Amino acid sequence: MFGIDFLDITVLVIITVAIVDIIKKATGNKLGDFYILISAGVGAVLYAIGLYAPPIVQGFLAVGLIASGVFVIKKI
Repeated sequence: MFGIDFLDITVLVIITVAIVDIIKKATGNKLGDFYILISAGVGAVLYAIGLYAPPIVQGFLAVGLIASGVFVIKKI
C-alpha cells in the first residue's frame, strides 16, 4: 500500500474500534446497522490522516485521543 505498513494499519484499526465504541456508548447503542457506516467513515478519515497528514498532526491526534481516554491500552 501507499507506505503504511501492517503495524500502522493495526493501530488505526484499534483506534477506529475505540472511537466507534465511544460513539455507541454516547448514543445508547440505538443506531443499529449504521455503526458499520460510522466505522467505515472513521476508518477512512483516520487512514487519510495517517497517510497524508504531517507527523505533527498525527502526534496531536494520538495525544488528544490518549488524553481524552478514547485510546487506552487495557491489561487483559
